[in-house]
Amino acid sequence: MRYFFLSLLMLFPMLLSAGNVSEKRAAEIADAFWNASVPHTRASSADLKMVLHSEMSGLLAGGYAPASASLSSYSGAPAYYVYDNASGPGFVIVAGDDSVEPILGYSFENDFPQGPSMPANLLGWLGHIRAQILASRAAGVTASADVAQKWAETRSGNIVVQLETADWNQEEPYNLLCPYVNNSPVYTGCSATALAILMRYHSWPVRGTGTLPSYSTTTYGQTINSIALGHTYDWSNMLLDYSGYSNSTQRNAVATLMRDCAVMLQSDFCPVGSAGTGAYTNTIPQLLSTYMGYDKSARNLYRDDFGTSQWLSMIKAELDAERPVYYTGYDYDGGSGHAFILDGYTSDDYFGLNWGWGGYFNGYFLLDALDPTGTGAGGGTGSFNDGQSAIIGLQSNFGGDYVDDIGFTPYMDNYNELYNGLGVDRTVEQNKPFNLKFGLLYNRGSFDFVGTICLAVVDHDGNIIETLYDGMRPSDSEPLRPGYGYAAEISVTVSQVIRDGYRIRALFKSNRTPEWTVVTGNDEAGCVWDLLIADEYVEPVEPKRPIEEETALTYSKSDKILHLTVPEDVSVSLFGPSGEDLSSSCTTEGQEVKINTMLLPAGRCRLVLQRDDETKELTFTVTASDSRSSEALSLPASGILSDGLSSGTGQLILVPFKPAEGSLIQ
Repeated sequence: MRYFFLSLLMLFPMLLSAGNVSEKRAAEIADAFWNASVPHTRASSADLKMVLHSEMSGLLAGGYAPASASLSSYSGAPAYYVYDNASGPGFVIVAGDDSVEPILGYSFENDFPQGPSMPANLLGWLGHIRAQILASRAAGVTASADVAQKWAETRSGNIVVQLETADWNQEEPYNLLCPYVNNSPVYTGCSATALAILMRYHSWPVRGTGTLPSYSTTTYGQTINSIALGHTYDWSNMLLDYSGYSNSTQRNAVATLMRDCAVMLQSDFCPVGSAGTGAYTNTIPQLLSTYMGYDKSARNLYRDDFGTSQWLSMIKAELDAERPVYYTGYDYDGGSGHAFILDGYTSDDYFGLNWGWGGYFNGYFLLDALDPTGTGAGGGTGSFNDGQSAIIGLQSNFGGDYVDDIGFTPYMDNYNELYNGLGVDRTVEQNKPFNLKFGLLYNRGSFDFVGTICLAVVDHDGNIIETLYDGMRPSDSEPLRPGYGYAAEISVTVSQVIRDGYRIRALFKSNRTPEWTVVTGNDEAGCVWDLLIADEYVEPVEPKRPIEEETALTYSKSDKILHLTVPEDVSVSLFGPSGEDLSSSCTTEGQEVKINTMLLPAGRCRLVLQRDDETKELTFTVTASDSRSSEALSLPASGILSDGLSSGTGQLILVPFKPAEGSLIQ
């Protein structure tokens, strides 16, 4: 089972020293960010007040503390400060250490209210922010020049995509049709709430199909009855915001959807006032395609299986396609997962988060933990990105098929043995057995995988030279389910001659993916999915032909224009009889050079062709006393004649010659 964790902090490599940020400096940063980012036409004169910092005792205990809590309860500096706009909507979250991005999250439209509680997913995010910054301090992570510049000039980026999603919550009216536990109403849960928000955005389906099975909850052991689907979802009566007046039809419409989502996820219903209702989310793509008519191609992907740029590009592509993203993260300290919706992004990679808490706390936050170019001094290697996941491709059924995809993901077995791609115990030699370690090869597709996974020696072009192991063959009766995989260490032998460029890779194929497809992993997290077992193959470079063999010249006696065609990497210079630079007389268009000889002074002129260290010279003489006469151009008599010039136009193909000699002749 995969677990979830959210990390919304960007750390950067060492260039400049870092330090704790005082409350006074944090307030100055918050004010500067607000004033530089908010248009003067609205709320530019904010009254930002600190309402929260990471070391407030109530927050450390898992609750919510008022802004009056004292810093004296903690010997160190806060990891972050939250400033709410007391004169209107908006808030800014400022980092408590200048080794990281100064602004961790913000909103100009929503509040960060003081009160008795906050959503569990936001608490989890704040808890991890704190743990991560404290860990970076202990590790001595220091700031890059880029981060230091952002502390000096803080402002928000431009919004690229902003989708409208519902500001829904977990209590009444959303839970009106959910079962009671211990005679108490229950939370719908962040998992079901986020899913309902996403379905409301698509307003799909008209009705579900099949029957949601009954089950027993984990915490209270309560039996949840099955639900026969087929009732119509009243999308038009589901308000985007229930903070104002709503009638019974509107309340019942959203409550029906929430109940179905929660039961479909087999949520562990818990009473209002408890830690909350939980559910596993990794099967959402299959559940939606089975019961709700969503496209089969949707799938759940994990952040730690992809490089940073690839991950952010995938998320942005979903939002560009106007598909909100169901996102999850795991809070290691709290031991629970959290789900929410991404509904937009900015030009500087902040993402719009809908926490599913009635619109409160919604804003733009950082998603990435670690700069892909490095971790800074003492920063470790990529663990800050562990646990995040996203469901991509969620949309109404467009006829897409299930996606088969096998990938590498880090895996620690019961003996604390780490598997992260491919590894060998010795130098690989022909006909000598060696141990090949691989894992975790897991199904990251959208449905059960039935096919073949093999380990093979391939050449530099990816052609299979020899199969080392092909014993992983999930079948219809025993498929490889999403999230499950293989890890092992086996003895294999390469019988073929090992040539330059040979490597070991994992590959897979199936009926849906009939061609052998390479299994990849996250290089940034140290995954070795392309294991070179010989010197890398170097593609032979064909030597360039001499300049003169690739250059052509045409001279027209009628208009006295010299046409020169040269390779694209060759420069052309023109010098007059006295050595003066006449290159400005050359008209260049791409690889074509034109010279009007009537504009040149009488005498011996020199063309210099240059490519890297290779230089060739072509000489010609303007012989008439008046260089504008009809017989202006005369080529030297020495050299090799390749094509005689007569009246009209002739073509001369340059042939090998020595520098400073007349190599072009009539």
